[in-house]
Amino acid sequence: MVKKEVGNAVCAGFVSYNPDVDLLKKAINAISFQVEKVLVVDNGSVNIESIDIICRCFENVEIIRKDKNLGIACALNTIGEYALKNNYEWFLTLDQDSVCDCKMIERYLQYVKNGEIGMICPRIGLRIHKLSEVKVTKTVEDVTLTITSGCLVNVNAWQQAGYFWNYLFIDKVDDDFCFALRNCGKKILKVNDVVLEHEIGNPQKHSFFGRTFYTDAYTDFRYYYIARNTIIVNKCYKNTGYNLYHIFLIRILKILLGETGKIGKLVSLYKGIIAGVKWGKEYGVRGVPSQVERKNV
Repeated sequence: MVKKEVGNAVCAGFVSYNPDVDLLKKAINAISFQVEKVLVVDNGSVNIESIDIICRCFENVEIIRKDKNLGIACALNTIGEYALKNNYEWFLTLDQDSVCDCKMIERYLQYVKNGEIGMICPRIGLRIHKLSEVKVTKTVEDVTLTITSGCLVNVNAWQQAGYFWNYLFIDKVDDDFCFALRNCGKKILKVNDVVLEHEIGNPQKHSFFGRTFYTDAYTDFRYYYIARNTIIVNKCYKNTGYNLYHIFLIRILKILLGETGKIGKLVSLYKGIIAGVKWGKEYGVRGVPSQVERKNV
């Protein structure tokens, strides 16, 4: 177990929701010896007893149970609140299926003294791809966006950015937080020699007229939030770099060409687009829900 020292104190936290328990155990095992404390914030999983058994296998792992699924943003904030309360300077955020590099924290800690850095992220190695396919020219680089899994977040920067935005619930929580960090003058450092074994969605490989492409195979529920939150985040920041027409066209084509349950997914995407277009400041600003928003939760 890593001894907590001033300047490099780190805890880690997983967000779990009906996880593959074998993969979760592998993920916990990969990080538990690198940090002093590991949290598993569970969003009302049906297999909570199995998760609890796994957590009890590790002396530095604690489970925090939510009665229902409150979303990834809320769970991430729970990790941040624990870090703040227990005097950690940094906290690592992980998805339930993310397996860390065995030297992740050691390599990250080389950069934590830089006060401009609000978050440190890894290179993502998707299981469906071969890592050797990824060309890396820089050991470290300043990036605009990253996914939350595998990120080492500075507690003070998390507070300055206004925490993760609970209203978004799941999708685009990562983009929003990255933009919020940037807005308060913090940088996001990507360490390319740290690789996180990860998967986005339920990727499936397809071929169309000789062209290979991958679909995420999300549920209808996820497609609603993807559409709604993409538009909301685009409204909240001046320079997201989003091309909404391209984003939604690609989503629609992938659903039509490679996914099952096409009608339900397209309907959810449409409803999400409408909800995003209608969203306005009367529904609350970032981090501060209005009465209208509370009624709709």
